[in-house]
Amino acid sequence: MLGGKLSLTGTVFHTKKLNMRVANDPTLPNAQQVQLLDGVARVSGIELGAVGQITDKWRLTTGCGYTDSRSIASSNCSGKTVRP
Repeated sequence: MLGGKLSLTGTVFHTKKLNMRVANDPTLPNAQQVQLLDGVARVSGIELGAVGQITDKWRLTTGCGYTDSRSIASSNCSGKTVRP
């Protein structure tokens, strides 16, 4: 765009993860918890980016993204937001 001085990118994504790791009982201390392969998580989001040549010596690169991660099926955390 603009005579080769501007490049735009964008993506929309939706991912589903099966058999995510969950603690058997989140009320127990970490040392007593067992990790189980149980549940389904989904991640949806969007990313946008732009690169532009402002002057001969200045180039601007920018980007932003939004991600929504949720546990959608699990024995102990269904419907809660998944935090890293």
